[in-house]
Amino acid sequence: MASPAPPRHPGSTRPHPDRPPFLPFPAAEYRRRLARVREALAREGIPGLLVFGGPRASGFLRYLTNFDSWVGHSTLLVLPGSEPILITDSLFRGNLEQSGAALSWVRDLRAARPGSLELDGLIWQVTSAVRSHLGSGEALGVVGEEWLPPALAARLAELLPDYHLGDVTRHLQEVKAIKSAAELRLIRRLVRAGEAGLRAGRAALRPGATEAAVAGAAVGAMFSAGADNLHGPLPLSVASGPRTRLKNVPPTGRAIRRGELILLALEPELHGYGADLTRTWPCGSPTLAGGTALDALERVRAAVQPALRPDTPLRALQAVIRSQSTRVRRVGRLEVLVRGVGTTKSRELPGPGDSDLPLAPGMVLTLECVLSGERWGCAALEDCVLITRQGCERLSREP
Repeated sequence: MASPAPPRHPGSTRPHPDRPPFLPFPAAEYRRRLARVREALAREGIPGLLVFGGPRASGFLRYLTNFDSWVGHSTLLVLPGSEPILITDSLFRGNLEQSGAALSWVRDLRAARPGSLELDGLIWQVTSAVRSHLGSGEALGVVGEEWLPPALAARLAELLPDYHLGDVTRHLQEVKAIKSAAELRLIRRLVRAGEAGLRAGRAALRPGATEAAVAGAAVGAMFSAGADNLHGPLPLSVASGPRTRLKNVPPTGRAIRRGELILLALEPELHGYGADLTRTWPCGSPTLAGGTALDALERVRAAVQPALRPDTPLRALQAVIRSQSTRVRRVGRLEVLVRGVGTTKSRELPGPGDSDLPLAPGMVLTLECVLSGERWGCAALEDCVLITRQGCERLSREP
């Protein structure tokens, strides 16, 4: 059955310059990314692509367009014989210019029905564009962070019953996992900003200082060093003394006592790219248990990091982690986590189930080593690591 005609509510297409003033990379960089994605999908016989973005879930969209869907829903359509089409209802007061349009290189940027919770206007524009450029019965790959909103998924299926819709998130993940030279330069700047935050946080640490004071010093230093935002759902964690057991908690007005451990986790952001950096320090001289834990954690990091090598599958890390867990079991319980660094927190690489994924030069990872003990709390070290042809390079060197 043919889909009903779209309603006659106006969207708008905004003419866009080739070099928007806030673009972190040349438009050619984004076109190269799109070309790589098109090639990956073409190998699977998929001619069309729909990338979804929403509030705090715009990482894939940001990678391809630099657009951040702050307050509503957005879709990027990459269709045969067409320039990329970006359709959004993420509008402040219906004003496209004040809603991030200047942050994107995409020239065909269309406003859907204003109102961040109204999906209908967005969907009509999306389905109309798909039918204009993609033949009935063809495949349309869909990418979104975690899941498409049920309302959007249901309406897409209803209005495009004669198309083959399928998830192609992994294809885009595999493309974006390998960073370009321009991305690596930006990530190095980002890590330096995060390290400035670590230095300032440690400098603010003294008996009687509050967790909030340490956090304030760290955040101010990161922005002064070039960060332009905080990344992730919990971009800042500070825990001291017995609160370290909780690890992922916001700072409080608790005064830090001499000898206690303090855990500082920072997630600076620059142009949509986020990094994770974590350090644990003693306030003055540590207790015997705390000092033992910190020494053990340093040894774990030194043992695990060399295992991050090109052509090594992620599952190969498990043997190293098991060995280290045995070595430190008298001190505490060990966890080692590896995630990708980029515009999509925890989704930069294919999921944990893809343990056969080989590491490759150009991938940037976070290596997080966490040690927890009943008597002394929790300590963590987290660094950004670049996979190179020879092995790996730890980008974050701050002690």
